[in-house]
Amino acid sequence: MKKKVALMTWHHAENYGTAFQAYALKLLIEQHGFEVNLVDYHRLRAPIKLRTLKEISTGFVRRLFQKFKWNKEIFFKFRDDTFNTFYENYFDYTQPCVYNQDFLDLNTEYVGFVCGSDQIWNPELFDARYFLDFVIDKKRLIAYAPSLGVSEFVGQGMKQFMGPLINRFTHLSVREQTGCEIVKELSGRRDVLNVLDPVLMINAELWDQISEDITLPDGEYMFIFFLINNDNYIKEAIKQAEEKRLKAVVLHCTQSEDTRFANIDELTPGQLLTYISHASYVCTDSFHIIVLSIIYSIPFKAFKKYLSDSGMSQNSRITDLLKRLSIVDAEFCAGCTFEANIDYCIVQNKLQEQRMLSFDYLRNALQSLPVLETTNFALLCTCTSPCQGELSSAFQERMSTESNSRYMKVMRKYPFALAEKCYRCKYLDNQKEEDSRMPLFYYDLEKALKNENNISKIYRKYYFPFHAVSCVKKLLLVNR
Repeated sequence: MKKKVALMTWHHAENYGTAFQAYALKLLIEQHGFEVNLVDYHRLRAPIKLRTLKEISTGFVRRLFQKFKWNKEIFFKFRDDTFNTFYENYFDYTQPCVYNQDFLDLNTEYVGFVCGSDQIWNPELFDARYFLDFVIDKKRLIAYAPSLGVSEFVGQGMKQFMGPLINRFTHLSVREQTGCEIVKELSGRRDVLNVLDPVLMINAELWDQISEDITLPDGEYMFIFFLINNDNYIKEAIKQAEEKRLKAVVLHCTQSEDTRFANIDELTPGQLLTYISHASYVCTDSFHIIVLSIIYSIPFKAFKKYLSDSGMSQNSRITDLLKRLSIVDAEFCAGCTFEANIDYCIVQNKLQEQRMLSFDYLRNALQSLPVLETTNFALLCTCTSPCQGELSSAFQERMSTESNSRYMKVMRKYPFALAEKCYRCKYLDNQKEEDSRMPLFYYDLEKALKNENNISKIYRKYYFPFHAVSCVKKLLLVNR
C-alpha cells in the first residue's frame, strides 16, 4: 500500500492557475510513489484584521451594491461544470475539514503534509491552515513553493502570526526570490530554498495529456486573456494582433468586470491548454498563463495585473520569474516592441536546470518523512454542545473590574478575546458578529486589555468599526 500525503493548497476555485498548480503539485508528489489527497478545506474570506471604519464600511457598501445589482458592472460567471469536472476527474480528497478536530484527525492517516503553491502565504489572505498549523509532528511538514504574492512585508501583527508558523517547517521553500528574503526575515532562518512553481515542473508532453479537443480558429491567432479588465491593454493587444496579421482571440476577464472585447466562449482548463499550445502569440496579465506560454515556447507579452508598483501589488512574481529564466523585454511598457525576441533554446535549458534543483528538494523532503504513528490525539475540547467559548484570562480579568461598563458589554459580543483553543472549535457558537477565526490583532488586543487603563480606547481601536457596521446592518434589516 502506498504511503499517503495530504496536500494543503487552494482548490475548487474557478481559477485556471489554482487548478493547474494543484494538479501539478499532486502529480509531482505521485511521481515519488505516494498517494496524494487534497485537504478538503475551502478557503475562507479575508482574515479578521484591524481596519478603520472607512475601510469596513466601504467594503460593506460595495457588497451591498453587488447584491442588489445597483452597480452597472457586468461580471463574468463560469458555468458550474467548467471547473467542477476538472476537480472531480483529477483529485482525491481527505475527509471534509472545517473544525480543529477534523484537521487533528489527519495526523493519524497521513505520513506527510505538503503545503503549496500559489499565494497561500499571502499576508493579505492569511489563514494558519495553509501553514499546516494542525500537524503535530513538525518533521512531517514540507513547504513546496508557497508564494507570498508581495515583494514587501508590512504589519508587525502579521509577523507575530507567520514567523512561528514558518519556523515549524523542517523543509522550507518559497516560489519567488523576493519571498525567500521575506521568509528569512520572518523566521530568522537561512535554509530557505527558491524553487519553481509546480506548473513549470511539468513538461509540455504531460500537460498535453490533460488537454481537451476544441475547434480552434482558422489560421494563426494571438491568445489574449486578462484576469483584470483593462481596456487600454486589450486594445493594444488587439492592435498588435492586427499588425502581425493574427486573429485576435479574446477570452473573458474572470476577476473583474468583464471585457466588451471577449469573442470566444469560456474554456475548461483542458481547453485552455489547447488554445495556449497552438497560439502564435500570447498577451496576458496572468502568472500561470505566462508559465504555460514558457512551457510551450510561445512568444508572449506580460502585462501588469495591478497598475501600482507597491510591494503589495503582486507584480513581483512575474518579474521574478522572467529574471530567473533570463527572459528580457517580455514585460509590457509604453513604446515596447512586440517582436518575438525570446530565445527559447536558452530558456528551456535554464528551465531544465531549475527543474532538477526543485525536483531534488522535493524528493529529499519526501524521502525523509518519518514512519507514520497511529497515535490517537486527545480531544481539543470536551464540550458536547454549542457554547459561547471561554474568554481569555486577560478579558476575564478586565470583566471582573469593569463588569458594568457599557463598552465591555458590547465587546463581549465579539469573539475577539477568547482562549486560543476556542477558535475554530466545532462547538463555538458561530451565531456571532464575526466568524470563529482568531483575529490578526489578537495578541495586540490581549496586551491592551492588560496594560491600557482606558477601556473606551480599547473599544474605539478594536471594536468600534465592527460594531458600527453591525448596527447599520441591523437597521437595514428592520427597514426592509
